[in-house]
Amino acid sequence: MLYNWPIGLGDRVDRSLREPIHCQIVNAIIHDIENGRLAPGAWLPSSRYLAETAGFNRKTVVSAYEKLIACGWLTSLGTRGTAVATVPPAMPATTPPLDPDTCGFGYRFRKPRQRPAI
Repeated sequence: MLYNWPIGLGDRVDRSLREPIHCQIVNAIIHDIENGRLAPGAWLPSSRYLAETAGFNRKTVVSAYEKLIACGWLTSLGTRGTAVATVPPAMPATTPPLDPDTCGFGYRFRKPRQRPAI
């Protein structure tokens, strides 16, 4: 099902930043919820649709959605889709952005090891 989703993420996600893309998506959606651009109960596009229209990998979008569901910002309705939670989590007045090193998942991302030149 295609949704008429007025909020685009492609212009707010910068691939050149050190912060992982899924963290940028999480922060953008939280920002939109806090500012009222996404109302409680509003449907979000499917992970496939958002990934295709914004040019992301689907696993990146799924990871962002799962993080938002775990934190209480979104609710998953199984095969019906994903919506903004009717009662957002109790957060401070301004939510600080996620730490780019941990992205809120509690572990640090490491740079891949360089393979020796042959």
